[in-house]
Amino acid sequence: MDNQVAQAVGPAITRSAGPREVVGISDTSAALEEAIDELLLAGFARCELSVLGKQTGPQANEAATVLADDPAAERTDHFCTEALGNAEGALVSGFAIVPAFGTAAAGAAAGHGGLLPWVRTLTSALEARALDILRHHAGHHVHAHDLPAFR
Repeated sequence: MDNQVAQAVGPAITRSAGPREVVGISDTSAALEEAIDELLLAGFARCELSVLGKQTGPQANEAATVLADDPAAERTDHFCTEALGNAEGALVSGFAIVPAFGTAAAGAAAGHGGLLPWVRTLTSALEARALDILRHHAGHHVHAHDLPAFR
């Protein structure tokens, strides 16, 4: 990005090198569902959200605090039509994901010490918003980290 473009866009899209995501640990399904509701209302696409999936192999007995920063942790990712420009599909099905997220996360989180929501962010402003939302609902171990590659 040349300097003129960077000045025109401003600090709202300033990023560190590489992709980032926000993660936190929710202690209850209700807190997780409230966080997902607020993230969706704040404009995050469903495909930017994922939750802890069923862990196998070495991750099967890891604590949530370890899995939160493990790029190899199995996740339940959700494809969304709004990312492809199909806003009508998003309006119809946007909130249908909340019960599915809660159910998937609750089953996967047994034995890990919490429910893990991840939020991919494209700008610093979105990262700050996701951090605020997860801190409000998730409770603890809320932070952002770089990703080795897009998930």
